[in-house]
Amino acid sequence: MVLRLRRIVEGGGPPLTADEIPAWTGISEELEPFANLRRNLGYARRLATAGQHLSKLELGAFEVSDVYRAAWVQAISALDHWVGEEVRARMKRLAHPLSGIKPAGFSTFTIPLAQLERFLNAPASLVDILEEEFFRTRGHLSYQNPEKIKAEFKLISDVKDLWTEVAKVLSGRAGDSTALNAQIVKERLGEIALRRHKIVHESDVHPRNPLVRRPIDGADTTETIDWIEQLAAAIIEVLDGAE
Repeated sequence: MVLRLRRIVEGGGPPLTADEIPAWTGISEELEPFANLRRNLGYARRLATAGQHLSKLELGAFEVSDVYRAAWVQAISALDHWVGEEVRARMKRLAHPLSGIKPAGFSTFTIPLAQLERFLNAPASLVDILEEEFFRTRGHLSYQNPEKIKAEFKLISDVKDLWTEVAKVLSGRAGDSTALNAQIVKERLGEIALRRHKIVHESDVHPRNPLVRRPIDGADTTETIDWIEQLAAAIIEVLDGAE
């Protein structure tokens, strides 16, 4: 799994275009959540690139920075959606009769008695019931806060400290020049999510001057999008290593 994932992240080539999206239809269900994340982040990257091209035209009547803000929001939304999809896919695999030992958190997921009766009477499989209940009880949840993300992955993994392990993976990929720890990773993710909140809920207004908005540019936006993809890939590597 990890090796296949690395080929997607490191050797997958440029971001997907709209015409390339159907190529993912044959991907395994195991890799589908990350493939969808990468497609959504590709859309965010194209927004950022479009903003950089528009800025060169010096369009006085158009606020080019709004394109970067849209890309930023798309990127964190892609991560939010991926967390739920990744956990759901792994929950389904764990619900399979031959999946072996389950993580401790898996047993904390509750299923109503009505659904249990369906399972006992055999009109529905445990996998089907679990998927229905996951959508019903967790489909509305948001996964942008580092602690909420960590708590959600506890359903499918016994990793003791997710962010510490993720920081090790990210540090290893960055080389000896970069040493990350859990606090640095959580703070950066928190800052990215907070900026998204300010864009969506506060019009990104500058705190000291309500007549202007906070600065944003294409380079910073693209770097953020890339970091989110690297973060997700590191999380998957940690989860797979704990299986």
